[in-house]
Amino acid sequence: MHDLLTPQHQPNVPVIAPPGLPGLPPTGTAPANVPGRWRVFTGDWLANGCACHLYTDGYAGELIRRWNGWAVFRTSRTVAAAIVAHRQHTFIQLMAEHAGRGKRMPDAWLATLGEFASVTWLGSLIVVDRRRYSDDETDVEITTADAEGLYTIGWSWSWDDVDAAAVHTIHGTDSI
Repeated sequence: MHDLLTPQHQPNVPVIAPPGLPGLPPTGTAPANVPGRWRVFTGDWLANGCACHLYTDGYAGELIRRWNGWAVFRTSRTVAAAIVAHRQHTFIQLMAEHAGRGKRMPDAWLATLGEFASVTWLGSLIVVDRRRYSDDETDVEITTADAEGLYTIGWSWSWDDVDAAAVHTIHGTDSI
């Protein structure tokens, strides 16, 4: 658990725009509210991760619609798995912080659930459990793959489509 608490060294590297990514539209060509275009999606929780890009991670997907101004998109199982894995890693880090401040592990788990939704796989289902976070016993969302095997991602999170050059790691460009 010690490694989870140790901040990783971030090198000070100048920002260099990557070349065009196969399958993604060139920068600035995907209008903000036009569904059906593949883009890179990220959120403010992924900002400020390194000195070379605005966002640490982004996820390739197809815009479906906007919800309260935020993007709802669909993507491959591989990309959905990367989103879930990132969320679980962040959950574990927060839980370790609680444990590091003296909470017993069960209490650290519950404290983390009060601050952060649990996102897990149950077979081919993605379960987003916000019951403790929202104090609403019905606040569970289950995402299944559609007929094309793609997962709809939104989950009431503030996703936005961004310029690919602003993202350090883009998950899913090989599946487009």
